[in-house]
Amino acid sequence: MLVALAIYLIGQRHLPDQMPQHREDAKLPPMTAEERRRTWALIALIALVVPNAIAYPMIWNVGIIWIDERVALGPVPASWFNSVDAFASIVAAPILVALWAWQSRRGAEPGSLTKITIGFAMTGASALLLAAGAALPNADGKVSVWWALAGYFGMGFAFMWYWPVLLSVVSKAAPPRVNSTMVGGAFLSLFVGVTLMGWVGSFYEEMPHTAFWLLDAAIGFAGAFMTLLVRKPLARTIGVDA
Repeated sequence: MLVALAIYLIGQRHLPDQMPQHREDAKLPPMTAEERRRTWALIALIALVVPNAIAYPMIWNVGIIWIDERVALGPVPASWFNSVDAFASIVAAPILVALWAWQSRRGAEPGSLTKITIGFAMTGASALLLAAGAALPNADGKVSVWWALAGYFGMGFAFMWYWPVLLSVVSKAAPPRVNSTMVGGAFLSLFVGVTLMGWVGSFYEEMPHTAFWLLDAAIGFAGAFMTLLVRKPLARTIGVDA
């Protein structure tokens, strides 16, 4: 944030002195029927993020409890794992940009909704790694730290497959009259998902740990499956590649 503020202050001289005066004739016209259809399609796409917004944030609270109780950490505190998925997202960004550029030059880049579907599936697969770790403890009953690292890293990598792509689709495809509202609505899906995650996480103490992480994986895969089923009609309505 400090770096961003510094850039803003340094570049402030390049900004216009004042915003253009508001004019009555600059008001946006009502949405057309096609724009309304596109808006509802975007709302459906945003809603499809909710299962993933349940499965992924599970690692931020229940995951830390599980790591603290069950994973062989040595001197490393469990709270450090809250940085692993963020680090994975940073690492993933240049890799995915290079990958998609390379695929684009060969005409093989996945469509936007396919990328989102892949990201959802990767979230489910990452939770499977945590389930595998819970099911395959060491001789002392502790889970190898590598299972936890792989699951957390996978979650962060998966995030970069779907979240930036979703925001790009929404910001480009939403009609001008509701563009800002729709972008805000995308973040609302995270709020709904995290709220439901709290309810799902309450079953942690009542279930075997392997079964709990399998449930988390199933939620992630459910989001991927639903998106896969509707991605083509949604893409046609929104006006993006499936």
